[in-house]
Amino acid sequence: VYLPIDFTQRRGLGYALVSASTEPEAEALLARVDGLRPDADGEAWQAAWSEPCRSMSEHIDRYRNSPVMHPSMPDEYKPVVFSEGRRMEFPIPTRHIRPPRIRHLRTEPDPAQPS
Repeated sequence: VYLPIDFTQRRGLGYALVSASTEPEAEALLARVDGLRPDADGEAWQAAWSEPCRSMSEHIDRYRNSPVMHPSMPDEYKPVVFSEGRRMEFPIPTRHIRPPRIRHLRTEPDPAQPS
């Protein structure tokens, strides 16, 4: 499970990645989630296959060396792996992880402050 986060705004980007153990389980999950409206006032969810990565191993390979896995990042920003409902250790990186480059909000200069 991975909910990509806008690090500056500290909120989700509007989508999540969820992997299932088998293709039939994934197809059932897609069918069940597509069109779901968990918030009566919100939009219906759209479920689709992830591209270009589809399998759990592809997603692990993509994220294990990602800056989001850097030790300075909060745990709630990182992807997680579950097995039979229990959280598992995310596979260790295969190379050095660089810190993320976070673009901070640009603020308008305060006209009351001298330049």
